[in-house]
Amino acid sequence: MRVKYHKNFIKHYRVRISRHTQLEKKFQERLQDFLSKTHPSSLRNHKLRGNKVNAQSFSITGDIRIIYVYDPDGNVVFIDIGTHAQVY
Repeated sequence: MRVKYHKNFIKHYRVRISRHTQLEKKFQERLQDFLSKTHPSSLRNHKLRGNKVNAQSFSITGDIRIIYVYDPDGNVVFIDIGTHAQVY
């Protein structure tokens, strides 16, 4: 599985995450967990509803989440990252 990054994700990552060393470190840890064959329950991975019905989400911290979709080739595309209020 390959991870791709949407331009909005890159922009929001720079503004919301990369400025905070602890969050950046936690992002790297959770990314490795996400890419592993078995998703730990600590990721709280789940499908979304409403206007994001085709997307899914997993947690970096209690409030920081990543929104992602699968493209037709089976790759993961990270769409957005931020707090619950920012991404939903």
